[in-house]
Amino acid sequence: MNGRVAEKPGVGTFALLALAIACLPGCAPPSPSLTPDLPLEGNDGAREIPVESLTGAPAGPGGALVRTRGNLVATGRVDEGVWLELEPPDRRAAPTRLLVRPGAVADTLAGYAGRELTLAMNVVGPRGLSDGKPALEVVPVQYATRFTAAAPPPSGAADLQRQVDEGAAAVSRDLHGGAGTVGDPDRASAVEELEYRTRFLDPELAEPRFSLAGPRSIERSGDSARPHYRYSAVTHSKSGEVRNSTCEFRVDSGRLRSVSYEETVRDAAERILDQRRIDFARTYRDKATATDVPFPSDVFPAPCLELALVAFPFETRKLVRFHVWTDLEPAAPMTAIIDAVEPVTVPAGTFDAYRVRMRFDEEAYLARLKMPAHVGYDIARSMMEQLRLPHTVFWVSVARPHRILRTEGPLGPPGITRGTVELVTPPPPASGG
Repeated sequence: MNGRVAEKPGVGTFALLALAIACLPGCAPPSPSLTPDLPLEGNDGAREIPVESLTGAPAGPGGALVRTRGNLVATGRVDEGVWLELEPPDRRAAPTRLLVRPGAVADTLAGYAGRELTLAMNVVGPRGLSDGKPALEVVPVQYATRFTAAAPPPSGAADLQRQVDEGAAAVSRDLHGGAGTVGDPDRASAVEELEYRTRFLDPELAEPRFSLAGPRSIERSGDSARPHYRYSAVTHSKSGEVRNSTCEFRVDSGRLRSVSYEETVRDAAERILDQRRIDFARTYRDKATATDVPFPSDVFPAPCLELALVAFPFETRKLVRFHVWTDLEPAAPMTAIIDAVEPVTVPAGTFDAYRVRMRFDEEAYLARLKMPAHVGYDIARSMMEQLRLPHTVFWVSVARPHRILRTEGPLGPPGITRGTVELVTPPPPASGG
């Protein structure tokens, strides 16, 4: 059956889907001045000093780089920043108190409480703190910790991720036999006008480049057994740039497959700034293995991910694994957990919805790595934890055809605001066909 679903300009869900997974392992690395969780053996000029002897380390911002290792037994906050108590690995001496000035680095290090930590740093010098206790002020340059089977750092984000991981493990053992696959979106032949509203949740952070959505459409062709879909979306930047994204899909044996992705970016004067086409029947350069490999059969372009999400097997599976193409990572493994059915209220009304949590699957990605030793795996996993974004939550209507009613999550890499997208226009009654 042929049909077309068109949506008028408005901030559509697809814009958030594309941006929510924009920072994957292909993101630009952290600043060289602070490279989190990298092996520190490369700092040949760093003087190795036992943690209990740090008070004798070279002082001053221009002093030599020093390195130490110890168990992070306690952390806390004062007006001057975050203090860390490092105990020698052999526990034969009292902990040494270090001060790190406020910021993301201090917060990250505080999250490693209970783990063995290696630090490369410059020592500023002794410092009396507002809590009346002395400390040694340091400026971290690199830091590393070994990830083992131990519990993750006791932070809110880590606890949330632990729940996601445990949920994924539980549903993969359920009666349905593990992960499901993305099926036929089965969109009805109809013309619709849906409007969505977006809200940026972190006004102090930057907004994504293409944050304003224009019209989009879904066209269905072919017979009922092997339909084809063409998904088109337009997004705008506040400077007047326009991005046109078009995805071609087909359904084989009941499974949705990507055929191609095309993108054109124009400036306000209609000049083409960028243009490309991805053929998913070809190979791509796998960053994890540095080899050319075929695209996975379940890869979906991020700008058109909405069509895949509404085709999840909501009634028969609790876990869905698939891959997502972005301009940073050609085949990022993803996991989506279908939690439960719950009512969700959006400007369009109140609906019963499936709550779906989507996250980057670090373990699947690491399984592709060729590491010479276990420590390499630990380091890579640690780096990914540093880059990890909060998971994205979708509320998808129980009523068919499934529609994304609400989305909440990050809109890009660290430093870009989170956002919510909600349906404003009540969807029309379902029709046959």
